[in-house]
Amino acid sequence: MRVIGTKYAGLDSAVTLFDSVDEKFLALQSDRVSRIKKDNLDIDITLKYLISRNLIPKKIDIISIPFSNFSGQDCILEMQSPTFFFLKKEKIARKYIKPKYYKDLIDVDFITILKSKLDIRWIYFNICHKIFSFFRQNEKLNKSYVKKTIKKIFKDNNIEISKIEFYDHHLSHAASCLTIDNFNKKETNYIFVLDEHGDLNHSSFFEWKNNQLKKVSNSKIEKFTLDNRDYVTSLGAVYSNFTEALDLRRSVDEGKVEALAAYGKPNKNLLKILRRIIKVNKNELNFFIDVKNYKKFLTLNKLKKFRKVIGDKNFSATIQNFLEISVIELLLIYKSIYNFDKIYFAGGVFANVILSHKVHIALNLKAVNVIPYMGDEGSSVGAAVLSLINNGENLNKINISMPYIGDSYTDKETIEILHKYKNDINFNDLRENWINEAARALKENKIIATFYGNMEFGPRALGQRSILANPFFKDTRDRINLQIKKRPWYQPLCPSILEEDREDIFEKSFYHKYMSTAFKAKSKFKDIIPSALHVDLTARPQFVTKESNYLFWSLLKNIKEKHKYGVILNTSFNLHGRTNVLRPEDALIDFLDCNLDELYINGYKVEKKI
Repeated sequence: MRVIGTKYAGLDSAVTLFDSVDEKFLALQSDRVSRIKKDNLDIDITLKYLISRNLIPKKIDIISIPFSNFSGQDCILEMQSPTFFFLKKEKIARKYIKPKYYKDLIDVDFITILKSKLDIRWIYFNICHKIFSFFRQNEKLNKSYVKKTIKKIFKDNNIEISKIEFYDHHLSHAASCLTIDNFNKKETNYIFVLDEHGDLNHSSFFEWKNNQLKKVSNSKIEKFTLDNRDYVTSLGAVYSNFTEALDLRRSVDEGKVEALAAYGKPNKNLLKILRRIIKVNKNELNFFIDVKNYKKFLTLNKLKKFRKVIGDKNFSATIQNFLEISVIELLLIYKSIYNFDKIYFAGGVFANVILSHKVHIALNLKAVNVIPYMGDEGSSVGAAVLSLINNGENLNKINISMPYIGDSYTDKETIEILHKYKNDINFNDLRENWINEAARALKENKIIATFYGNMEFGPRALGQRSILANPFFKDTRDRINLQIKKRPWYQPLCPSILEEDREDIFEKSFYHKYMSTAFKAKSKFKDIIPSALHVDLTARPQFVTKESNYLFWSLLKNIKEKHKYGVILNTSFNLHGRTNVLRPEDALIDFLDCNLDELYINGYKVEKKI
C-alpha cells in the first residue's frame, strides 16, 4: 500500500510517504524546498521536487489529511473554501516577486506589487477569494473546495490518487508518536497533544492500549473577531499573542520568547489575570477559558500595553511561566489517575523545550518523549499512520530510530555543484578522513557546516545538515548569533553530546536523541562549556550514540580526546529567515553568504577563495 500523509497547505505543510510495496518511508517539509521559512503555500513545489528526484510513485492508494472539521468555526484556513482562490492569487503574485527567502516577501517594491495586482488573473482570484470569504462557515462548500484543491494539486503533478481520507487533527498528532522506536506498541502509553488549535481542539490526552488510540479528554476553542482580526481561545494562541505583541513573527518566533523569558521575572499582576482567564477544569480534565475576559485582556492591543509597562524580558517570562504552571497542573491530575512514569508529547506548543523540562521535573517522570516532528509537519505523519492502521497494515515495520528520512545526494551530484561554484571555492575530496579534518577545525575554534546522508525531518538539525562549533570557548555563541545567523543575542545554541557524558554534565536526565527537550546542567559546566548553556544553565541537547549516528559520534569522540567531554555546538545549517539547507547548492549558497570557515559536504572539504 502507498499512502501519502500531507498537511497540504499553510504553515508546516509537508509530504510523508509510506510505501509498503517498496518499503520506503520518507518525509519532507515544503519550506525546505522553497527555502521560505514557514512558507504558507501548498505542497505543489514539494511534489515537483520529489518527482524530479524519483522519490515518489505515480500512483497513490490514499491521501491522508490531518484535519477533519469543515465547519469554518476555527482559523484553519486550508479547511475552508476561500483557500482555493488564495493559493491561486498568491502563486500569481510570486511570479512577479520571485522570492528566494522570506525577506523577499515582506520587502517588495511598489512597482512589483502594482504589476501583480494589475494582472487580470490575480484580480479575478482576489474577487473570488473575497466572495467566498462570506461563506467560510458553509460546511458543504468547504468540503467540496478542499477536496477540489487537493485533487488538483496531485493531478497537476500527474499523480493518480484513489481516495482521500480526513482524520482528527489531534489524533493525527498522537499517531505520529507510533513511528519512533522508543514507543513500545505492546505497552500502555499516554500521549498529550498541545497546539494552537486543530479541529476545534487545543489540547487532547490519549491512551494507547491494545493497539488502539483512545481520546480521554480534550479542550475546545472558541473563535471570535475583534479589531478586524480573528482570535481563537487556546493556551497556544495566547502564547502566540504574546509573541506577536513583542513584534515577532507569530507561529514562528515563539522560541525567541522562550529564550528571552530566562532573563526576566514573571509579572505578578499579569500572571494573576492570566490565571483568572485560563483555568484547569478538574472534572472535565481540560482547560477552561473565560472568553469574555480573554477579549478584555488578551488581545494584541491590550498585550502591547502590558509589554510597555513591564518590559520585554518580564513580559516573556510571564507567559512562559504561565504556560508551564498551567500544563503541569493538568498533567499532575492525569498522572494521579493513570499513574504513568513516562509520557509522549506532540503538537506545536511542545517545541517549547523548557516546558517539557519543567514537566519532567515537576511530575518526577523517568522520561518525557517529545516527538521529533512535533509541529503540524508531524501531523502529516500521523494521518498516514491512521490510514495504515485502518487498512490493516503492519505498523511494526514503522520503527524510526532517527528522523533522517529526507532526501540525500550522491557523490556525482555533489561534485557537479562544487564545480559550478569553482570560481568562489577550493575543495578537496577527503572521503572518510573528513571527520578528522572537521575535528581539527573545531579544535581550532573554527565554525564549520556539515552536509551528508539523509536530511532530518522536523525542526531540529541533528548533525547531517548542521552548523557546528566549539562550545568550550566563551565567544562562540555570540560569533554564530551575531556574525553568521544574524539573530538576537539572547537565543541559545544547542549542544550535541556523547551519551556516555550525559550523566556527568546534567543534574537529572534521560537518554534523548532528538534535541526536543531541555535539561539543566551542573553548575560547574557554566565555565567548561559556556557557549552551550543558556543563562539558566539549561540546554536542549542531542545525546549521540554510535548506533544513532556513527559519523557524528566519531566526530564527538575526536573532540573528547582534547576537551575531556564530547560536546559540540549544533545549530541548523541556514541563515536567518532561511530554512535548513536541502540541496548541495543550498549549502554552497549559505556557506558563501556568511562567515562560516569551512564546509564538509559528502566527504569534500570546502573553503572560500580569498
